[in-house]
Amino acid sequence: MLQNYFKIAFRNIFRNKKYFLINVLGFSFGITTCLLIFTYIYQEAFGFDNEIGDKHRIYRVISTSVIEDKESVYPFTLGDFGAEALEKINGIEKMFRVHTYSNIELKYETYKSSALLIQYVDSTFFEVLDFPLSVGDSKNALKTPFSAVLSKETALKIFGDKDPYFKIVKIDGKDYTIKGIVDTDKFKSHFEFDVLTSMSSLIRPDYNIIESEGIHFPTYIKLYEGVNVENVNVQLNKLIDNIVKEKFSEYGIDLNTYLQPLNKIHLYSDFNPDYAITTNIKYISLFTILAIFILLIAIINFINLSIALYNKRTKEVGIRKVNGARRTDLITQFVTESVLITFIAFIFSLIFVEILSNPFRNLMQSDIQLIYYKNPLVLILLFVAIIFIGFLSGIYPAFNLSGLKTISTLKGVRKFKKHNLRKVLVVFQFGISIFMIIVLLLLSSQMKYLKNKDMNFDRSNIIVIKDLTEKVNEDYPIIKNELEQIPGIVKATASVSVPGINRVSNDFIYVKGEDSNSGILFNINNIHFDYTKTYGIKFAQGRDFSEEFNSESTGYIINETAAKKLALKEPVGTIINVREQEGEIIGVVKDFNFRSLHEPISPVLLYMRHNYYNFISFKISGEEGLVIEKLKQKFKEIDPDYIFDYFYLDESLKNMYKDEDRTYELFTYAAILAIIISLLGLFALTLFNMQENVKAIGIRKVMGASNKSIVIALLKELTKWVFISNVIAWPVAFYFIKTWLHKFAYSIDIYEYWWCFIVATAVTLIISIIVVINQSLKAANTNPVDSLKYE
Repeated sequence: MLQNYFKIAFRNIFRNKKYFLINVLGFSFGITTCLLIFTYIYQEAFGFDNEIGDKHRIYRVISTSVIEDKESVYPFTLGDFGAEALEKINGIEKMFRVHTYSNIELKYETYKSSALLIQYVDSTFFEVLDFPLSVGDSKNALKTPFSAVLSKETALKIFGDKDPYFKIVKIDGKDYTIKGIVDTDKFKSHFEFDVLTSMSSLIRPDYNIIESEGIHFPTYIKLYEGVNVENVNVQLNKLIDNIVKEKFSEYGIDLNTYLQPLNKIHLYSDFNPDYAITTNIKYISLFTILAIFILLIAIINFINLSIALYNKRTKEVGIRKVNGARRTDLITQFVTESVLITFIAFIFSLIFVEILSNPFRNLMQSDIQLIYYKNPLVLILLFVAIIFIGFLSGIYPAFNLSGLKTISTLKGVRKFKKHNLRKVLVVFQFGISIFMIIVLLLLSSQMKYLKNKDMNFDRSNIIVIKDLTEKVNEDYPIIKNELEQIPGIVKATASVSVPGINRVSNDFIYVKGEDSNSGILFNINNIHFDYTKTYGIKFAQGRDFSEEFNSESTGYIINETAAKKLALKEPVGTIINVREQEGEIIGVVKDFNFRSLHEPISPVLLYMRHNYYNFISFKISGEEGLVIEKLKQKFKEIDPDYIFDYFYLDESLKNMYKDEDRTYELFTYAAILAIIISLLGLFALTLFNMQENVKAIGIRKVMGASNKSIVIALLKELTKWVFISNVIAWPVAFYFIKTWLHKFAYSIDIYEYWWCFIVATAVTLIISIIVVINQSLKAANTNPVDSLKYE
């Protein structure tokens, strides 16, 4: 019997190939999109730090400070805080601190690099985060000074096929012994590193970094089993109060802490800066909603089109009833067909997922493993869900058609006259499509605004070289003039930070003679001559650093915001205290955005210390390729081991919005797909209406109605659906984009982009009209004799 059901099902599929293909493709596209997006969501939400043992007992210390009524939150604390907490607070089993150095040079034989991420950590690192070691003993790997542990990838870069265990490498000019290799293939963590080195290497009689670096230490704490984290939080805040009062009372700093669970770090960390690999939970929520919307549209479309197809089979039902078919047989037949179609759509979707997985990885910039490879149970659950959808979409028409009287079915009478639910579903589909188009247009407008906004400095034709070696750093002041003699180079400068890369340090600065409690938190950047000229930063008052003066190392340049914060009416000539060193303000530059436009402009201080830089920036003109080639040759002469690495500043600034770019791209594809599936839904409803009104159309034609008047009458109803969809979509889209824009300090005025709402409506309306006219003309051109011959 079951074989007969499938035989009839396949016959009906081949009889209605066009509609079957539309239904299957629409549904499978929806499943495919949902699967891919949920694969990404699953990895981001559940794929990080899963392999770490006792993860429920591990926390990161977060610090909060309030300055001028503005709360700052950052994932760092005092260097000695963790050790004191371990000693004085009950419930803490282990702790470790982290300190990161950028641009530290690592050498081994012919290998040389300043681009590795080197993290100095306490010896208890592996007792808290138990990353697996393929080589070495985790308990002893970092116990002694000048010990190092490499990631598997870094070990391959440096040593190739050689055994790295107990080899000596030079880090920052000092010998370090390799005592372990972390097998990074076996886990995914928020904690990123190329090299782990022992924190004790930095604590020396001549220099104790714990004392000197202040609030710049990420700190992790592991609690004993069963300890109440809230009680520990209370004790930690009492301890930090005592430490702050003892060390920083003169600065008026108010510091608090709380513990962030390990499993929250990747998704719930919105700190700037943050050393961790993070994803904003808001984007995960957005992608989740996007996936659900697409799947809902696909399901609604599938059900609508299925009902429209079944509605054509009333005569078939009558004939089968005459031949003795029971109602249960008819219901089983229709449900079997629906389940079969959903199963075929499911198979198609798996094929599409495999084809599109690599492009999707590139789009999301993530090494995503398909969700059902990690967890086969997901595939089983998805299969069950798809079959259930097939059952639901088949059961409604099955009960309706099988319940018709035999004489009615043979006359072609249909029972699906009240189809308000289907209209509601199509309105919902179009509402989602209009919402997505509006959001897409506004996202695009905001992205263009961010990338093209005048940041009050010249960002064009600037290339920046990075990962400077010690030799390059030492020689830069000497060779600066030589570099500027290279054809095509207009200006050159060196600095610790460049706009868009947050490597500036922070400190409290106050005016000489005033209370140190009045200090303002500044962003401080160590620069060399011609920094403002290279970047086209304009002066509001005073002068730039110049080689004509011998005392530039004690001079400072601030921005306009800094002058306002310090309440200086005549800032030039004012003596300020910077890190316990007094100096004179020699100039005030106009405010410029040195960070992303997510943040407002904050106080900036530029000073000159001829000792250390991270970047060398060049303003260039002419043929870029030739200039870069000349620079490569020059730096090869300066340091043969230096690996020339550069980037264009303008491209780097655009990369600050990579999350927004990724969201925009995904939204673009999702919006296009939503429109296509919605149009399939409209096609289904239009087809259904044509079937129901075929006799009415025939009567109107007999009474003299033209094809044009029939099409116009049908279009009036479509306009009503689109209007209702807009009434729903407009306010929802407005609220959504308004909320999203709040995350930027600088954004478009949504009221000036009213046209986005009109365009979204016009696009959906025009495409819908084309679909409806196509179907309406077919119905209008039908010979009325064919539609009325049974009357």
